Amino acid sequence: GYVYARMTNPGTDSVCEVLAAAEGCDGAVAFSSGMAAIITSFLCFVKAGAHIISSPVLYGGVYDYLKNELPRFGVETTFVDFETEDIEAHIRPNTKIIYSETIINPLMSVPDIKKIADIAHKHGCKFIIDSTFATPAVVRPLDLGADIVVYSATKFLGGHSDILGGALCTNKEHLPIVHKLNTLYGNIMSPFDAWLLARSLKTLEPRVKLHSENALKVAAYFEQ
Repeated sequence: GYVYARMTNPGTDSVCEVLAAAEGCDGAVAFSSGMAAIITSFLCFVKAGAHIISSPVLYGGVYDYLKNELPRFGVETTFVDFETEDIEAHIRPNTKIIYSETIINPLMSVPDIKKIADIAHKHGCKFIIDSTFATPAVVRPLDLGADIVVYSATKFLGGHSDILGGALCTNKEHLPIVHKLNTLYGNIMSPFDAWLLARSLKTLEPRVKLHSENALKVAAYFEQ
């Protein structure tokens, strides 16, 4: 039940139902920021001695966390260019996670999600992907094999510049550990931000469709 709002509350539960429906997955967890969602996704699967493979082009805070913060706790990251390098050549027996973004911030390159997911699962790794720039209106990475998809809800999911939040969507096998760490670290989304996010998600599809149409016009103009 609702015994303590940091564990769960009706506001965050309701927006998580909407997020899970949009993503087509078993469940979602709402966080106080995108970084909180991303870091929690890492902590679900690594401990001292673990290894991560990541694209080198990432949101700056995530790059800093992988390169400078996780090594303090004995977790190493190898940065691999997913477009030009052989990912499998960098996988080790202790590799636990392969991480990327659907539309990479800030250079806007797009990796082959299904290919990376197949490589990860071939070697017993989890594939975590940040889909902040795409949103479920453009692509649903779990349908292409990703294990966990994370978002900064502050950006397109929110869309109105009035919330700070993050989200994590996944299937039932991973939900218990995500919920446990969400509670343990106290990084749950506030009920009011959850209410605002639920409001925003009602218009996600038409907003992102128009963003995309406008972006295509700009790209076509510059191409000429």
